Amino acid sequence: MRSTRRSSASTPIGQFEQSTLDFTLYGNERGRKFWTAHAYAALALCAWLQGDYVAAMSGWQQVVELREEMGEQRYCAFNLYNYALTCLTLGRYAEALDLARRGLPYSQTFGDQIGVAFGQLALGIITATRGESAVASAYLAQSLAIGRQSGNRLLLVCSSVYLGRLALKEGAISEAQIYFEEALTAATRHGALPYLYLGEVLTGLGLAALARGESGLAIDYFQQAIQQATQGPVWSLADAWLGLAQVHLAQARLAQAQEILVRVANDPVTAAATRQTAQRYLEKDDSQEREPYLSCI
Repeated sequence: MRSTRRSSASTPIGQFEQSTLDFTLYGNERGRKFWTAHAYAALALCAWLQGDYVAAMSGWQQVVELREEMGEQRYCAFNLYNYALTCLTLGRYAEALDLARRGLPYSQTFGDQIGVAFGQLALGIITATRGESAVASAYLAQSLAIGRQSGNRLLLVCSSVYLGRLALKEGAISEAQIYFEEALTAATRHGALPYLYLGEVLTGLGLAALARGESGLAIDYFQQAIQQATQGPVWSLADAWLGLAQVHLAQARLAQAQEILVRVANDPVTAAATRQTAQRYLEKDDSQEREPYLSCI
């Protein structure tokens, strides 16, 4: 894709692009590219979280192009992980896997333990979504271990949520509950609310409650997740609604379930894995078994 790296000097990013300031350790040209790439990365991340996936993909391409121009790899690794997860949201699974694998050696080369853990987290999420549960569990266990050691909240929350969902998929409900509770503790520590991925944690707790047959508690969690979703990624709202639809299905309220499933399946910001699950539910007879879904964090 042709680069679209053009902006007005009157905008903050335009000021980075056209700056002649001395960036001290980096020098003028290298420093300009370094900080411009940071600015593009922030914009791409915001676009992804807000559901503007076209802008996010374009942004990540620009970021990686700049990083490669200057030969920078350490931050490029983090950018590649987020780029990979954006691809995953769109259902571009092979591309997502390639990008995450491309970034991991950069982190390893620098001995960046947090960077390596984020690479393992990305690979864990991607392989979990692809249905490679054993591979995913290994990656996620490694990222969770670094999260526990470092206290990094994003590693703790996201690794625990996905390990919990994988446990649910295997029918290990008690194990899943432990992971979700660990994620909740990390997400709400020090009273720091709202937290970006709290909606996904609450949805996981709802799925665990539903698996235990506690429909009332499941509804409470899913409703909390729906309320919290306005403070998080746009796709987390669809995940919570899909959970609520599963309660309706479990209680044979088929009309209510279908209404929600159609909405989730047709929403353009719904993550591909969630959309595919909603579509499968719409196609299934009510007597068929339904597995817990895996969304995209």
